[in-house]
Amino acid sequence: MSLFPGNSFAYKNRALYYIKKNDLVNACSDLNVAKELGGYFITKDLIEKYCKD
Repeated sequence: MSLFPGNSFAYKNRALYYIKKNDLVNACSDLNVAKELGGYFITKDLIEKYCKD
């Protein structure tokens, strides 16, 4: 994410795009980055739904 490397919302939004394209590997990767950047509450439900361990 070259324009917004520390922005959890940017990673979450890109994850939503990946989810729409059914690319859950990249979606979960971006959701976890967003969570690490402080976006716990904006990613919690999506991680639970799409990122099975």
